[in-house]
Amino acid sequence: MSLAIIFSACSSTGPSFTSMNELELALYNRERPPEEHVYCVKEADTSSFIRKRSCRTYEDWIAHNERAWMYINVLNTEPNRVMRGARPR
Repeated sequence: MSLAIIFSACSSTGPSFTSMNELELALYNRERPPEEHVYCVKEADTSSFIRKRSCRTYEDWIAHNERAWMYINVLNTEPNRVMRGARPR
């Protein structure tokens, strides 16, 4: 009997936010603090016209946006200035 409990605990991965509708997501968020709220957006990859629903917690969206901002800043720097150790503009 304890073996069945272990298997059921291991197979449980939590709710699938991408398959939730707006009402289900609102009910899920109501039980959590604001920083753990899940937000979903539909976004298309640059190589595709197909929009995909992407869901993350508020904290994950903040981290995702910070990484994207840092990546864009790296792309906007002048290669020679970075290689010489100068501060980027």
